[in-house]
Amino acid sequence: MTIFSQSVSPCGKFLAAGNNYGQIAIFSSEAKEESKKPVVTFQAHDGPVYCMVSTDRHLLSAGDGEVKAWLWAEILKKGCKELWRRQPPYRTSLEVPEINALLLVPKENSLILAGGDCQLHTMDLETGNFTRALRGHTDYIHCLALRERSPEVLSGGEDGTVRLWG
Repeated sequence: MTIFSQSVSPCGKFLAAGNNYGQIAIFSSEAKEESKKPVVTFQAHDGPVYCMVSTDRHLLSAGDGEVKAWLWAEILKKGCKELWRRQPPYRTSLEVPEINALLLVPKENSLILAGGDCQLHTMDLETGNFTRALRGHTDYIHCLALRERSPEVLSGGEDGTVRLWG
């Protein structure tokens, strides 16, 4: 098993870890040292869980071509169900690239996702609509960072570039 992603719950008591089998395991920081097993594990995606982020209420996870939301309040219950799923508009219906990076932009209440289609997609978290796509990379995008003061987004990828988006 390979862990590709992790995210801490808003209360700080739980860690979500996403693996190559599409599962998310939830670990408690209050567990005894000898008990390192997850509190709960659930199947989140058909393929690997490449990235995750937490909001004050949700755990967002992404894998092959889509992002899903889970309510933190429901995650610890057995049989946790996804709240919603979204897929960015890809160039062709046959294209299902992996999503390698998620970034929250709190001031805009938006989520930026990037990955195998070499684009950054911005999603409005209130409506679930994708509002823009930024093109410029020529290969997979693997990381995103936010400069909150500007606000500017930086992206880095397999094309060897770091790009700044305003």
